[in-house]
Amino acid sequence: MERVGYWDHITARGNERRHLFRDETDRRQFLKWLEEAVPRFALRLHAYVPMSHHYHVVMELIEPNLSGPCTG
Repeated sequence: MERVGYWDHITARGNERRHLFRDETDRRQFLKWLEEAVPRFALRLHAYVPMSHHYHVVMELIEPNLSGPCTG
């Protein structure tokens, strides 16, 4: 469900507490994808914390961005 104006806390953890990022290059790629997602999905990024085996993102949807129902 789209909830424009609400803040969401998203977190993900590696399986069995394994590392999410192989190395610093991998971690930077995650940050690049996060940066690209902000304008693409009309988000306001309030906070993010990438850690070795999990991350936290606090974001807000600033405009509706889901497509309508499938007609095909």
